Amino acid sequence: MTCQQNRKMRKRLAVFLILALIAGILPAGKGVPVSGAGGRGLKNPRKDSDGVVTWDCVYFGNYWQSDTNGDGEADKKDAKQPVKWRVLSVDGDDAFLVTDQNIDVQSYNSETADVTWETCTMRSWLNGYGREANAEGEDYTKDSFIGNAFSPLQYSAIYTTKVVNEDNPDFGTEGGNNTLDKVFLLAFGFPSSGEDTVVRESKNTEYVSDGGEIRDSEEEDEEGESAGLSDPWWLRSPGGSSEYPISVGIGGDVDKYGQATSGNSFTMVRPALHLKLSSDSAWSYAGTVSSDGKTTGEATPRPASEEAGSGLDNPRTDSDGVTTWDCVYFGNYWQSDTNSDGKADEKDARQSVKWRVLSVDGDHVFLVTDQNIDVQKYNSKDTTDSFVNNAFTSAERSAIMTAKVADEEDAVNNFSLSSTDNAAAGESKNTEYANTKVQEAWTSVSGDCKKNAVWWLQSPDNYSYFVPFVDLIAFVYQFGSYVSDHYVTVRPALHLNLSSVSGWSHAGTVSSDGKVAEQDA
Repeated sequence: MTCQQNRKMRKRLAVFLILALIAGILPAGKGVPVSGAGGRGLKNPRKDSDGVVTWDCVYFGNYWQSDTNGDGEADKKDAKQPVKWRVLSVDGDDAFLVTDQNIDVQSYNSETADVTWETCTMRSWLNGYGREANAEGEDYTKDSFIGNAFSPLQYSAIYTTKVVNEDNPDFGTEGGNNTLDKVFLLAFGFPSSGEDTVVRESKNTEYVSDGGEIRDSEEEDEEGESAGLSDPWWLRSPGGSSEYPISVGIGGDVDKYGQATSGNSFTMVRPALHLKLSSDSAWSYAGTVSSDGKTTGEATPRPASEEAGSGLDNPRTDSDGVTTWDCVYFGNYWQSDTNSDGKADEKDARQSVKWRVLSVDGDHVFLVTDQNIDVQKYNSKDTTDSFVNNAFTSAERSAIMTAKVADEEDAVNNFSLSSTDNAAAGESKNTEYANTKVQEAWTSVSGDCKKNAVWWLQSPDNYSYFVPFVDLIAFVYQFGSYVSDHYVTVRPALHLNLSSVSGWSHAGTVSSDGKVAEQDA
């Protein structure tokens, strides 16, 4: 090919790239909240007047990402952490997701060969297919991305997608047969933002920086640290030949000719999938990320370790009388206005529930919610719904221990609320969701109620129709309130078996002086 022909080819490719990416900028109805049960409050990506694109995010599955054991290297000896995904589009119960960061390092194919998406080893590794599914006869049934990242319950919540594999329109390279997969790579023309390459940049996790599946430590030492930096990542589309699939470069430019299928350790993996939002799948809302680098929402919670007690401590009080509690995330419940309609209600996405550790003994931990989580009567004939079913997956419910409930185990003793010196320990703030319900139930609610609120204890009073509660300044009203009062909030407690579920994670600490130490990402 002459230099002149090469320039003409590059010009045609540039024009094609711009048109293709503009055509796939954002799904129809961008930025419009999904109403009703479908969508669970998640929004499609939206672009503001300054060209900044914002994506909603969710946590789903767990994978190696950071150096959690402190040995100086992020590898498979570390604990897995919740995976953060960007929402590319949402349609009712179907959310189309791609990982927020490059999640691993893997060759497109284990050998340099003429392959398509159907026959490459990347597809088999992502989905856990056997040797018959790829050209190299590699067996990934026992070690795969999908097997390492998702529990059986989460696996069942991933839709099987018809993956369309189109030919390269310029080079004529065949895309091969369409496939049916749960996990796949994005194709050329995925939802992005035209010429704005920054929306296609993807940073590395520490695990990717330290080599992931294929990069060795010696090579990494020569290249230097790359955690948090942008690196190339694979698309599934064919490039200039069947040995060169397309990739997205470091600056977000698409390398239309592509990278060699094997023999390199510098092109990363960014999986995509379709998630069934209504499934009992332990996904949770993870805030937003924007193309200008801004992030909202919780930091990625750390996972539990496999040791008994998992590093959790009992509450402790210092010489100044300040009590500090370790905290964990467990389950998901409505808490904030995630769909920006001005009201925190059941149209919003559920978020990770933060619990205080009241006591820990090996794998047995006693928890109470950090905030008032809902508003309910102590006794009501309306029992069509339940907290435990709305907040926990079936796997999480199986990890909640059945406890013998005795008077001495209630919050009065655990928080020492009868002591005025420790009154701050019993103060509890409302979530936005609980505060909305308080105001709906008690329209004359005071400003203080928006900070703290009265919350039920379990202990009955001398009269069975009165139940004690903790007031705004943590004073315990032993005489109590009527069981049918509709403005008292709920602060659930439970006993959790730490070893029986992977759905909980560390959440830092809270103290009675108001200080909060969030767990590092």
